Amino acid sequence: MLIELYILFELLAIVAFFFAFYNKNEILWMMSLVLSGMLMLSSYAIHKTVYVWNATIVAYQSSTAISSYPAAMGINLMFFGLSLLFFMHDILDKYGIQMWGR
Repeated sequence: MLIELYILFELLAIVAFFFAFYNKNEILWMMSLVLSGMLMLSSYAIHKTVYVWNATIVAYQSSTAISSYPAAMGINLMFFGLSLLFFMHDILDKYGIQMWGR
């Protein structure tokens, strides 16, 4: 995944998480779940375009550098787990099932 897309999807997942937390909207919880799950799996192969000087053509040539960010996997795992927990709580609370035994 390109680093630009990764940052965009990460921001969308965090924004969806916080909006869903205050609005209790199931669609936003699912959006946060899907995005954080996708980012969790793709955080080990993030592509960046770097430019390397090529002396034979006397110009810069684009090349792809692949980086991995294991800490990003942990952050997205946390958002995935919290999104799943709050999604289940909102669904069960919507239909009158008490999850915590009140």
